[in-house]
Amino acid sequence: MQLRRALRIVKGDIIAFVGAGGKTTAIFRLADEMAADSCRVVITTTTHMYPPTGGDLPVITGDGDELLQRVRQRLNQVSRVVVASTYVDTPEGTKLAGLRPEFVALLSGGTQADVVLVEADGSRGRPLKAPAAYEPVIPPAATLVVAVAGLSVLGRPLGGETVHRSERVTALAGISDGEMITPEHLANVLVHPEGGLKGIPEGARVVALLNQADDPARLDAGRQVANRLLRQGRFAAVGISALGGLISDGVREVHERVAAIVLAAGAGRRFGGAKQLALWRGRPLLVHVVEAVLASQVTEVVIVTGYESERVAAAVSSWGPHLRIVMNPNWSNGQSTSVHTGLSALPTNIGAALFVLADQPRLSPQVINAILQCRRETLAPIVAPTYGEQRGNPVLFDRDLFPELLGTTGDVGGRLLIERYAEQVAWLPFAVELAPGDVDRPEDLQEDNADGGP
Repeated sequence: MQLRRALRIVKGDIIAFVGAGGKTTAIFRLADEMAADSCRVVITTTTHMYPPTGGDLPVITGDGDELLQRVRQRLNQVSRVVVASTYVDTPEGTKLAGLRPEFVALLSGGTQADVVLVEADGSRGRPLKAPAAYEPVIPPAATLVVAVAGLSVLGRPLGGETVHRSERVTALAGISDGEMITPEHLANVLVHPEGGLKGIPEGARVVALLNQADDPARLDAGRQVANRLLRQGRFAAVGISALGGLISDGVREVHERVAAIVLAAGAGRRFGGAKQLALWRGRPLLVHVVEAVLASQVTEVVIVTGYESERVAAAVSSWGPHLRIVMNPNWSNGQSTSVHTGLSALPTNIGAALFVLADQPRLSPQVINAILQCRRETLAPIVAPTYGEQRGNPVLFDRDLFPELLGTTGDVGGRLLIERYAEQVAWLPFAVELAPGDVDRPEDLQEDNADGGP
C-alpha cells in the first residue's frame, strides 16, 4: 500500500512529521508518490534537516515574498522542491535551517503547491525519541501530524544507543535505564501529551506510523502497539510500514477504528413477526449475532432497533456499556433508514462501518476478523464476503462512502454502492460452511434448530 493512501492525503494538506525511526525516509517516499500522481510538492523543515542527496531535487533558500515567488516559479518546472531558510554548519555536518512555523502556511497558499511536507524535529538516527522542551516545532496550519517510531527499538535495552533523549523516554514510558523496551513502553511514549502528542494543533488529524516492520515478529509487535494507540482517541489511524525494506509500497497495514452496525429494526413481515427475537438454539437470533460481533476485533457496536424496539433492546441489555442501542423512528421506510440511523450514531473517529444483519445466527468472529484484516492490508472502500459462489454479509464500507450511504433511500442498504464501485470491492472468499445463515421463513428456523443444540 502506498504511503499516500495509508495517510489519506488530499490536496491542500500540510503534513508535519515528528518522532524517529524513518521520518525523513517517509517524507521523501511520500513526495515521490505525490509527484508521480502529478502533484506539486514542497519539502521543508522547521528545525534542521540534511540536504537531499543525488542532485535531482532543487533546494531553494531564502525568506519572505521573494522566496515564495522563486518556489512558485520552480514548481512550474518541476514537481518537487526542498525549501529552507539557509545552509548551516552543525556538529553532524551541513544542514538546511528551517523556516518559521507561521511561514509554512504561505508555502501552501502562495506557491500553488498541492502538499507541503514538514520535518518538525530531529532524532539523530535513533528509532525512538522523546521531545525536548523546545520540540517539536509543528506549524499551526498543519492539517495532519504523523508521529513516527521505529519498531527496531523493541526488545532492546533503554539507553543512549537505542533512543534519543533516554532520560525523557524513561519518564514518559515508565521504564528504567537498561530495561528492555516493550510494545507497551513504545505506546506509552506515543500517547503521552509530552511525547508523541506534544504540540499538535487542535484541528490537525494525528496518525502514528510504526516503521521497520521488516519481519513477522515486528509486524505482530506493531499490531500490539496499534491496538493500544487506538484506545487513545487522538489517533485517527496507525500505519505499520517497512519503508526501508523489501515491501514494494512500504505500508503493510493501516489500523483504524471500525464500528459494527447491527440492523435489527425490521418487522419481519415475510417471517410473520419480530424475526430478530425468534429463538435459535434456545436464544434469540439477535443474541447470537451480537455475541459474535463482541467476540471480534471491532472497536464499537451499535444496535439499530425499530419494530418492537423495547423488546429488542431488552434482549441484549445484559451487555450494557459494550453496546450502543439507537432507535430508528423511520424503520418502516426501509433498511436505508436504519443505515442512516446507525451511521449518525457513530463518533467522528470511526474509519469504517461493518453492517451486520440481525437474522444471521451462524455469523462467526472468524469471518468478521478476516474482513477487518483485509481492509487493514488494502484500505479497500468496500470489503464483502463470498461463500462458495454466493455474495453475502456482513459488508464493510469505508468512511469516505458514508455520505453516499446517507443518501440512499428505500430498502436497499449498501447494495447500490457495491454495484457503483464494483471494480474497487475487495471480495473475500470463505467456505460455504462459514456462511452466517439466513432466516427468511419460520421453516428455516426449525431446520436450523433441528441440526443440533438445545
